[in-house]
Amino acid sequence: MACSFQMDAELLTRSRSLIDETRRLKATHQNIQTILKDNHEALVASSRACIAESKRLLARLAIEIPTAAIKPNPAEVRTRPDRNPAMLSVRVVEDGLRFGWSIHTPTKEVLGRGTAETEFDARVEAFRAAMDYINQLKGRSELKISTLH
Repeated sequence: MACSFQMDAELLTRSRSLIDETRRLKATHQNIQTILKDNHEALVASSRACIAESKRLLARLAIEIPTAAIKPNPAEVRTRPDRNPAMLSVRVVEDGLRFGWSIHTPTKEVLGRGTAETEFDARVEAFRAAMDYINQLKGRSELKISTLH
């Protein structure tokens, strides 16, 4: 019988230690959950602030970029009748995952072409090529031809 009481006492002690360990683990879990919830709320607030700032910047950018076509001043641009920079045609086409661009004169002469990863980049590159052409006509810069050796 003494052996039975000893086993019961050991089991009771072990059960109490397991209960204490369970309570400690539960408290730790609740603390971790509280920390994660606070971090999540802080991240959500930060993300919303970044989104709001991005929207504000995009709205400001949309206001700053003129949407009307800019026509060159004929008095400033030396042109030939068949090469009027105001008449350049810019084409941007989607080609799979990339965008191809080309610039043509009214006589269908190709002044430049290329590819870019985004439509915006393609338009920017086409605009730069057109500006190089106009600057060349104005005598501001020479056409730079580079070769790879």
